Amino acid sequence: MNKKYMRISDLVQISGLPRSTIQFYLREKLLHPPIKTGKTMAYYDQHHVEQLEKIQQLKNEQGLPINFIKKEIQESGHQEQKRIRAANNSKSKNTSKIRDHRRQEIITSAVNVFSKRGYYRTTIQDIVESSGISISTFYLYFENKRELFGNVVDAVIRTIIEESNQAIKKEETTLGKLIVRGEMFHEHYLRYNEIISQVRADMAGDDQWPHEKIKQIYKDLTEPVIEELQQLIDEKLARPMNKDLLAHALTGLIETMCLRMSFDDNYSIKDILEFLLDFTSNGFILR
Repeated sequence: MNKKYMRISDLVQISGLPRSTIQFYLREKLLHPPIKTGKTMAYYDQHHVEQLEKIQQLKNEQGLPINFIKKEIQESGHQEQKRIRAANNSKSKNTSKIRDHRRQEIITSAVNVFSKRGYYRTTIQDIVESSGISISTFYLYFENKRELFGNVVDAVIRTIIEESNQAIKKEETTLGKLIVRGEMFHEHYLRYNEIISQVRADMAGDDQWPHEKIKQIYKDLTEPVIEELQQLIDEKLARPMNKDLLAHALTGLIETMCLRMSFDDNYSIKDILEFLLDFTSNGFILR
């Protein structure tokens, strides 16, 4: 076996990660499969080391959940393939960059339009006017309005996750991080509620797309909350319970409270968070 290959024990030592974590990343397809030489023998290469370093960077520095890391790794792989194919053709490379940039510009512009007008009141003409492109150019990048809307939802959720993770970096306590997430949820609710509500409303139809999308939305929103709830339990600040249900319950509560705030000016986000903290800590039934 060539010296550039290594066993998993070597990979554990080089990466500093436990074997179980590496095997989990393999199952989640965050790492490409090793070279199998037998039922229990597999060899890894330098690319595995680089992939593990990138995963840890995305997880620790940007705080991205696993499904976003997977997308990032896959996108990174796609970009690397593009780079290799374009190595002998600089014009092709420049064209690809321009296309990617223009596509992102259309998505960003569409986020603002859908947020203000909703899905059904937004037309492709609205999108192209906001983006400064022609209708023919629109169809070079997207098959229809529905495909664009799917990309808009992905962009919105990614923004919510990334901005929330950036906001909690200054918080030293786990409880403080949860409170900041509540504040950020309110901020994003005001900006993107029209978009997320539309996905939820479309679940009444026969199309499977909104069902899968709403599941992904709440998975992305609750995944970091679940991690922080586990930290509270580990710190003996909360009793053990079903973290998945609790994370969804908290998300539902803050979402409902944001809706209540939209009715009038009786409550601020500070009032709401103080109420929710008291409610989740002490309940309302006297014992």
